Amino acid sequence: MSEVTLHYFGLYAKAEVTRMILHYTNTPFNDRIYSDDDTWLQYKKSGLFEFEQLPMLEIDGLRLVQSLSIERYLCQKFGYYPSDPYEIHLTESLQNIWQDFIQHKVEWTWIKKDLEGWDNWCDNELPRIIQSIEARYINNGCNGHFVGNSTTLGDFCTFRSLYDHFMISPWSEKMMPFLRNHAPKLLEFAENFLNSSLSLKNYLANRPERRF
Repeated sequence: MSEVTLHYFGLYAKAEVTRMILHYTNTPFNDRIYSDDDTWLQYKKSGLFEFEQLPMLEIDGLRLVQSLSIERYLCQKFGYYPSDPYEIHLTESLQNIWQDFIQHKVEWTWIKKDLEGWDNWCDNELPRIIQSIEARYINNGCNGHFVGNSTTLGDFCTFRSLYDHFMISPWSEKMMPFLRNHAPKLLEFAENFLNSSLSLKNYLANRPERRF
């Protein structure tokens, strides 16, 4: 395989599922970080980035764009993508529901900077959402996976959201009680998934501290 390079800003955000997949699969890669200002602007119009956006992943001689598509490509490449149409639906709908959650969080905490509004949204809407996601896990037998009997993109997306938005500081004090009180099986899943890959666990223990 040719050299792999992930191009993104100094954030977790839209590149973190990709990073987790690459670490989980022990795939060496260059994590090319751009600043939000001059560094990125110097390269944006270079022709290297198809839509003049990040993230972009160079792999297999290709330049992949759009974060969700990059995640799907990697999971198909490494065998973490189902072939059955309904299982594909289950996988991609998990990807989508977590994107909805993250969009709500970004809107309240980053764009509106309304932490009281975010707290109200969490109190009124979040329990229903995570209980619905937990029901998916229970319906699949609580076997360590959300779809079938092996790791899929749905597992990566769910783990990333639980770990980064519920389990680590500065969010854990506010968010962990939601898991413990409303969706304990999701917390159990995340803890088991973390311990299933030493390379992923090492990455998370040593990764740079970044915004969301």
